[in-house]
Amino acid sequence: MAASTGPKRGSQTVGDALHADSVPLLMLTIDQVKAAVNLSEDTLREVMRSGALPSVLVGRARRIRWSDLQNWVAGLPHAAA
Repeated sequence: MAASTGPKRGSQTVGDALHADSVPLLMLTIDQVKAAVNLSEDTLREVMRSGALPSVLVGRARRIRWSDLQNWVAGLPHAAA
């Protein structure tokens, strides 16, 4: 089984391993991102409003690129020990 390269469709979760017959999602909904990073919708929307986490509007649907989410999380400061 290969390492996860992104979130999955259907009942699979963001952290599920990639299966040969599944296609990883490239853009996530607000709810998917909330679940992935365990943040409230208000906090997530504030992070997007600040420009720290880019998002795109496709029609009336707000989406976050998987790569932008990974970059944002990787850039968060580590907590002091």
